[in-house]
Amino acid sequence: MSAQVLELNCPGCSQRLQLDVGFRGGVCRCDHCGKMMTVPAGAGRRRSAARPDRPDAHGRPASPFEPPATEPSEAAPPVEDEDEQVELSAPEPVEFIDEHTLRTQSGRTIRLSGGRKSIPTARRRRKVIQATTALLVGLIVLILAGSGVLAIVFLVDPEGADPKASEPLPVEDSFGRFDPHRNPFTLAPPHVLGLTLSEPTSICVDASVTSRPWFSLVLAALRQGLVPATEPVCVFVGSEDGVISFPEEARPWSPDDAGRFETFRDDAIAIGIADPSQAISMAVDHKPRRVIVVTSQELSPPVATSIPRLLKEGTKLDVIFVGDEDEAWRALAESRGGRCWSLSVAQLVAWREGSDL
Repeated sequence: MSAQVLELNCPGCSQRLQLDVGFRGGVCRCDHCGKMMTVPAGAGRRRSAARPDRPDAHGRPASPFEPPATEPSEAAPPVEDEDEQVELSAPEPVEFIDEHTLRTQSGRTIRLSGGRKSIPTARRRRKVIQATTALLVGLIVLILAGSGVLAIVFLVDPEGADPKASEPLPVEDSFGRFDPHRNPFTLAPPHVLGLTLSEPTSICVDASVTSRPWFSLVLAALRQGLVPATEPVCVFVGSEDGVISFPEEARPWSPDDAGRFETFRDDAIAIGIADPSQAISMAVDHKPRRVIVVTSQELSPPVATSIPRLLKEGTKLDVIFVGDEDEAWRALAESRGGRCWSLSVAQLVAWREGSDL
């Protein structure tokens, strides 16, 4: 059974968003900028989409929102067409009064039965056809290129290439790409996502909304690689609400430190937009010889200017960028004697599934 989807524009970043019509009359959060907004009760563009994750008796997900205190939600009209155009009402920005109450820009009050964590996320509309076509073309090119390389190898050396060439390389020698054979979930500690931990190190993890697909995976890999460690290390998790450090002072991690970090990982969520310079500012106070930043947020010019002023003389900066390579981060890392490694979410998932954790 197909579900119906509302399409609306985020008032914060103007991204085109999609949300199940079962959430009409409530509140949602933009997955691009983290802006919270009202969902128009009976407007938008309704389209056929995949079955919802938690359908109720009518095939729509149960809404976490209670009816507004002053204005009851208008009943949604039935959807007759697979793709029906309806006049779009502009979503209205909202702000929290307390954990269970929000107020709209126009002064309307909305109660949340499940609190802050019950707010659904409206996803950016994806151009599936274009992405699929590009993926197929890329696969065909990759197959043809691979076939050509194999042909050249066997023409030059019919016995095959040197067996040593297939041996896993250390991550530091993999030319900016992580070696898929070096699984940080199974490598012997100490390490930071496969990077050797051999000196006092501060690790800054970005908890912005762009980090949501990989945030818990990275925290799990860090916990696996930092116990036991012989060098002082401290992890700083920066979100829109501030920066949290584990432990409070740099030291080799103990099992108790790992336990507290794991409890934090189970409850932590990545939302909003975080300024990475805030976490780096706290990190350098612990006098590390090396700072490692894990992020998927593009480096803005103001932040790129502020970070070098924060780092102490002789402090090395390495960056693990989850996603496509970011040239600004790479240039900043190289200017501080470090490197920028590119890591995909798919590789993180494959590593986790290939471990016994």
